Amino acid sequence: DTETFDVKDEVPAGKEPTRIVMQPDQKYLWIGNNAKEEADSGVTVIDARSMKIVMQAATGKGHHEIAISPDSRRAFVTNRDSGTVSVFDIGTLKKLKDIPTGSLPLSVAYSKLANTAYVSDGKDGSIAAMLSLGASAEVLKLPEDPALRKLYEERRELERRAEGVGAPAHRRQD
Repeated sequence: DTETFDVKDEVPAGKEPTRIVMQPDQKYLWIGNNAKEEADSGVTVIDARSMKIVMQAATGKGHHEIAISPDSRRAFVTNRDSGTVSVFDIGTLKKLKDIPTGSLPLSVAYSKLANTAYVSDGKDGSIAAMLSLGASAEVLKLPEDPALRKLYEERRELERRAEGVGAPAHRRQD
């Protein structure tokens, strides 16, 4: 209840739910499940009106980020430890394919203007562009820019220092 902030019901959301995305048409909620067992690691889809699970799909190992096309026809789910992105047809709730995108796909964003899902790779710093054309998707590796690579490495170093990794023992936050 959003007026009283009371919990009225609980909805099962799969094992280890960590990411939630509402489709633009607000029909389904997509939840990323970061379960340790590969069979449970993937997505759970919940009907937003009935709050019932309509699909659970194993997509691959690791953390999952989710992007939905603006027309709510395609869902793109990253599979960090499998190095792939799973593409779903939302109308049928069927997985179309798993697409290799790089060794560590970390995030995904969808561009309405380009009709393309972009996936960043946390290991090699590349960006994969998946054109959403009908039932197919193609991966195009964008050329690496040395200046962006340097910026990426500097940012990773700052993040490691902020987390206390690699910092002198007397400066670590434990």
